[in-house]
Amino acid sequence: MSDLQVTILFAFVLVIIGLIIGGWAVLKIARHFRIRSIKKRLNRGVQKEKEAAQWLKKNGYKIIDYQATLKYSLLANKEEFSIAVTPDFMVEKNGTKAIVEVKSGEVAPKIENKATRRQLLEYHFIKPDLPLYLLDMELKELRLIEFGQNRKTAQPSNWKFWVGLFLGAALVAVLWYFLKAR
Repeated sequence: MSDLQVTILFAFVLVIIGLIIGGWAVLKIARHFRIRSIKKRLNRGVQKEKEAAQWLKKNGYKIIDYQATLKYSLLANKEEFSIAVTPDFMVEKNGTKAIVEVKSGEVAPKIENKATRRQLLEYHFIKPDLPLYLLDMELKELRLIEFGQNRKTAQPSNWKFWVGLFLGAALVAVLWYFLKAR
């Protein structure tokens, strides 16, 4: 093997080692920033939950429990699974207990967000008798969330009743007129 071949082989080995070390370093740096971003979001979430507790108290809610554990079970192929969920707050106001889920950020507080909606639906499934609220900490807005049978159905408007009554009376008058005319 000539000196040139040894040099080329040595350079090739150094390039391979450099690629491996560079790839490893890039993965470590990317992981570091991903973990940092997650921690930042979690810390912001905890801070917003603290602000939510103050907001709820200021608006007349008594906090009964924070991060309460609610449980239910389900069967999958006849195997039972116990599921636990933790809504942010169990509150009470004017003698009525309720569940409050706190969301912050750009996407999470929106009811259009499927993860938020599914989380709220799970709480409703466990405690359908309790009012359920979504507290958007960006807008400082508390919204009552109602699913299925809890929703109030639209009541017929008064004008429909009066139009129906008028048309019924008109029909009776017209029939009376034609029957009298005979």
